[in-house]
Amino acid sequence: MELTICGGDIRQIYMAHALRQKGYDVRLTLFEKAANEKNEGNTKKAVRGCDILLLPLPVSRSGKTVNAPFSDTELPVGNLAALLGEGQIVLGGMLPFTLAEALEEKNIPYFDYYKDETLITRNAVPTAEGVLGLLIQKTPVTICSSSCLITGYGRCGKAIAALLQKNGAAVTVAARSPLARKEAAANGCAVLSIDELADAPAPFDAVVNTIPHRVIEKELLQRLKKETVLVEISSAPFGIDFDSASQLGLQIIKAASLPGKVSPKTAGEIIADTVDRLIQQHKEEI
Repeated sequence: MELTICGGDIRQIYMAHALRQKGYDVRLTLFEKAANEKNEGNTKKAVRGCDILLLPLPVSRSGKTVNAPFSDTELPVGNLAALLGEGQIVLGGMLPFTLAEALEEKNIPYFDYYKDETLITRNAVPTAEGVLGLLIQKTPVTICSSSCLITGYGRCGKAIAALLQKNGAAVTVAARSPLARKEAAANGCAVLSIDELADAPAPFDAVVNTIPHRVIEKELLQRLKKETVLVEISSAPFGIDFDSASQLGLQIIKAASLPGKVSPKTAGEIIADTVDRLIQQHKEEI
């Protein structure tokens, strides 16, 4: 069984190493600038000739071309389906709708591994560690004396809150779900509903958003301290009003894909484990 990893960052290199250790025949393409890695220069041949095509996380950052920071070659996402045929399978992270639609039209099985519950849960740990590291570097106070607001209490929100609490921070969680607020309160956090953010006291040294839609508006931002650090870890369209935050002179850190930046080996191995599990579960489709 031949696997082609087409594009991606250092996580995909570590993923390749981990998959080879699991016994897979793995080749890399769109990695010509990666040191000490063998790259298949003919990307079309590599894509057409594989049994499984592994795309990066995210598949595309621009919405137009495959995410390939180790390559100067641009491969349009819209060209991928045309290169694939019967008997092949595609796995990628945050697959664009247009690509999924094109694959469905050709009856090519595909899986978005970023929707895998186990991967999301495991990824929350390096994400939380990355947030902690950023706050240690960027806030003017110690974590143990800080007050932090986290918007959202999903897997990442829970992991971030728990790690900040372990380091002595006072954590407030804002969540829309009453069940999420109840769980956060049971775990020792102060809680707010999202609707209360506009009028709530705002003594925070750091605000971390995990919700991928606008929840941190100007009404809250203008009541924050000037030295408050805003950390955005969600994907577009994001949760922080960046324009208002910039106008108010607040420090903004856009920190998407933290696992790949702070713990790429771990992140790559997590993806490899997920890919291996998906392949084993769907062998009959390959």
